[in-house]
Order: sequence, then structure tokens, then C-alpha cells
Amino acid sequence: MPVGKELWSGKNSIFSSYIFFLSDSPFNSILWAEPDTLSIIASAGELYMEGGDTWYYDPKTAVHPKFKANGVMDGGSDLSIETGQAGQFADGLSFAYSGDKDFIDHISATAPAFTLFKNTTPLYISAVAYDAGTYRTIASAFEFGGLDNGDAPSTRNEYMRRIIEFFGILASPYTANFMGNPVNICEGGSVTFNDYSTAGTTSWAWTFTGGVPENSTEPNPVVTYAGPGLYAVSLVVSNGTFSDTLAKDNYVWVEYCTGVKDNRNKEVSIYPNPASGFASVTFGSLSGFADLKLTDALGKSVLTVNQIETSRAYILDLSALPEGIYLATITAGGQQVAKKVVVKR
Repeated sequence: MPVGKELWSGKNSIFSSYIFFLSDSPFNSILWAEPDTLSIIASAGELYMEGGDTWYYDPKTAVHPKFKANGVMDGGSDLSIETGQAGQFADGLSFAYSGDKDFIDHISATAPAFTLFKNTTPLYISAVAYDAGTYRTIASAFEFGGLDNGDAPSTRNEYMRRIIEFFGILASPYTANFMGNPVNICEGGSVTFNDYSTAGTTSWAWTFTGGVPENSTEPNPVVTYAGPGLYAVSLVVSNGTFSDTLAKDNYVWVEYCTGVKDNRNKEVSIYPNPASGFASVTFGSLSGFADLKLTDALGKSVLTVNQIETSRAYILDLSALPEGIYLATITAGGQQVAKKVVVKR
């Protein structure tokens, strides 16, 4: 295999962390530097290095032993599914791999380093991590950028967040996160909330303003909202050692839908939307004269216009309305269409 270009660093450094992307054959780089430069790098607090050839095929430097990752063999083009190992900080992550993968080195961990990822088919170790207390390292045979984003939590953002957390760079070692689906419903509808907090969570304390139930200790509760409005949601999580809180204001929007037939008629449009002052309403195939009623998130009528000629656009004046989300109900010729209108200032 051809050897790629050399990569080296200056003699003096103020950095406590280094990240090396050495790529794969035939475009890979090799790690090279003068002895005193390597000594500076090796003394850093956090080291991340990825490369398909650096662990077995390429020459070793004074930095390589810091990773406690041994090259087992000069492999082939066989990266497939990279699976995070149970009990480690990559637990629960699984990525299909579509990046460069020529001659990928197989590696192993020297205790007390541990296996971080394994390639599924064929089965071999593809990433190793080491926590020495005074410094931490990650050795990877695959490219971070070659990992395909999947369903949460298997995303590159989440993996990078865990890497940063492992290196101790995050201000907080433990982070709360959640999502609801759907978050735009009619009155009487339900929202399923899913916890996406840092792995290892053991307790959940949810607060659902205006929801039923209003509180929950389940990891993924289902909440019903009886009345229209904009509702806040908050979550406090703990792993027994650390805790974190996340609050999302105006997160759930419950519409007043009673008696409204939303036929999703895409020919009726309101533009621009969001709007700050005026918006143009076009009626498409609706004929005759139309009545337009605008209600706020609580179902209260804020504007009514009758007998609008549908053959031409109508200019809707929103300048007097406060910022928020509204529902426009348009009735013409026995048809009724509902459109969401967002007012921004």
C-alpha cells in the first residue's frame, strides 16, 4: 500500500487535547514528528486518533503506546456496522458505515484500556478507549465522518457529545434531553414523550403544565391535553450521582379544532407565513364569497372578516396582533379549510 503524506506538529504547544484524522489507504497520512514534539503530544490530557493503517501497518511513534491499542492485523475493506459495547460510554450506539475503508487495521485493547466499538461482520474490535485518570485516549480504526446517522441516540452528534464528555471537556458530565411526538395536536389529543438524556439515567421527574397527568416518573410517558393553548414541559433526570434539568417553554401547541374541517386544501394559501405585518390570502378553487375567522391558541376569536371575494387575493392585516400562533378558518361554498398562521415580531 502506498504511504500517504507526513503529518507533524510544531515543537511548542499550549493544547491539552489533540485530535488526529489520518484517513485510510491510499490517501492516509502517517503520524511523524521530531522526538521532543512527540513528547509534548504524548503528555496531553486527551488524545483522539483515527486511521485505517496507523495501528498495525504504519510505523509507530512515541504517541501510540498512550492509546493501549495493539494492531492485530492489516485488514481488508470490511467495515460494516459499528456497535458500541455494553457498559462503556458508547453503549447503545450503532452505526452503519459508508466512509473510506481500504485495508482497515484490526486492533485489540491492552488492559486497563477497553473495547469501545466492534465491527459486526466480520467481528473484530474497531475502536479502543483508555482512561488513565491523568489522561484519556480513544483509538479508532474507522473514520468518524464515515458513520451514518441513524435513529436517536445513534447520531454522530451524540457520539461526539459522549467523546467530549469522556474527555471531561463538558461543563456538566450529565445532560438531560427529551422530545415529544407530536407536539401540535387538537384538544383532547395525546403526546408521547421520549427521554434522550445521557445513558445511565435511573430517575425521571416530568412536569406537564396543563396536561394529564401533570407529573410523571416514567421514562417515556404519554400525556393528554384537554384544552387549547401553548404548554411548557420540563424534565429532571438523575443517574444516582449527577442530575440535570431541561425546560422547554411553549413546547406543546394544542389547537381548537372542534367543528373545524381541515381538508388540507393546499390550494388555499397564506403568504408569507410566518408574517410580521400583512399576509396575502389566496383561495384557489374556492368560489363565491368567503368568511375568515382568526382564533388564538386558546380558541378565542381575534379577527373576523366576512364576504371576501375569492376571485382575488385578500390582504390580511396582522399588524395589531401579538406574536404567537393562530388558526385561520376559511368558509366558502360549503367548504371549510383551517390554516395555521404564525405571527412574528
